[in-house]
Amino acid sequence: WNCPKCHYNNFGRNKRCHRCKTPKPSEEDGESNNPVLKRKFRSGDWVCPAPSCAHHNYKDNKRCFKCGTTPDQNIDVFNIKLEQEKKKSNLR
Repeated sequence: WNCPKCHYNNFGRNKRCHRCKTPKPSEEDGESNNPVLKRKFRSGDWVCPAPSCAHHNYKDNKRCFKCGTTPDQNIDVFNIKLEQEKKKSNLR
């Protein structure tokens, strides 16, 4: 499942996001409408790590089909969001 907060791609068995510890959304939370969650993943498929993309890519894709990001790029969305929140709070 794809974390709604930080967009990290988690194993289905995880009850919380491995990266940001957000609880796994239930179908009542409306996350069943998330197109990433509806896709049928095969072994080796990957979700683009770019937070504005999160495109489902087949295992043979070396770059994201939609935005060109590579699957090994470590985009730390959680810390980016924390830094943005800190900047906003400092402006107040």
